[in-house]
Amino acid sequence: MCFYRREHLLKNFLVLSACFALLFVGCSKKSAAGAGGAGTGEAADTQEIPQRIVTLSPSATEILYAIGAANQIVAVSEFSDYPPEALQQPRVGGFDGKTLSMEKILSFKPDFVYMTQGMHNFLIEQLESYGIAYYLSRGDNIQAVCQEIVEIARITGHEGEGMAIAKKIEGQCEEVYKFEKPVLLYYEVWNSPFMTAGTKSFIHDVITKAGGLNIFADLEEPYPIISEESLIARAPEVILLPVSNGITADDVKARAGWQDIPAVKNNRIYLIDDALFSRPATRIGDCVLELNELLAGSFSEE
Repeated sequence: MCFYRREHLLKNFLVLSACFALLFVGCSKKSAAGAGGAGTGEAADTQEIPQRIVTLSPSATEILYAIGAANQIVAVSEFSDYPPEALQQPRVGGFDGKTLSMEKILSFKPDFVYMTQGMHNFLIEQLESYGIAYYLSRGDNIQAVCQEIVEIARITGHEGEGMAIAKKIEGQCEEVYKFEKPVLLYYEVWNSPFMTAGTKSFIHDVITKAGGLNIFADLEEPYPIISEESLIARAPEVILLPVSNGITADDVKARAGWQDIPAVKNNRIYLIDDALFSRPATRIGDCVLELNELLAGSFSEE
């Protein structure tokens, strides 16, 4: 489940790494011959199907497993833990570029590297010099995630599987309960300083598709820093807290000046499994449905 009410303390740096990585999203790829394009992610005609793929993010690993390309993976990033089988893969390093090296990547003799824009751009020049194809992931909304799944599936020779997954996600987004009025929602990415999801984040898109109204939808940055005063003034009806932050509902209730926020007064503060929620990958449709179910349960109409 994406959502549950229980205390579960994980390492704080995991959520920070994921969120700051998403501050820099874009999409492109190039073939081993240096052809290809940016933005649309169109495949180069001369590109061969890769057989030795290195993934540098948990989302990339999840997508490859889902489309049936697991046997083409030779190494994954440190935090790739879904599906469980991915835990058996060799590790190439952490998600953060500081823990990666070209030498380590080359040791796996890849013909394709699946990366994230902004986090891994420093590898592009070297990959091109070695003639290694790559893909830079963009996950700023659900449509972009679906497009990426289809593109990666086509590149890896699993186009039918990718199309099926994208269609399933799109269908899940249509299955939601329709509210007469969107639920005002605050997603707390971090609390020191306060950071949330802005309109250019895929989390914002999940909130919107699930029937919520992101109270900071007017901020264009993917993950903007906000003032506590503005948060309180916008009076969210629901607050979502990533479990890895180590913050509980009781901690939020104890914050000075928060007692009159509707979400606090009505005990609508929920912990979410951000290891799932923060990944723009194949289970994003599940998150939309489960958030929708959570909101419907909290605001059931008679």
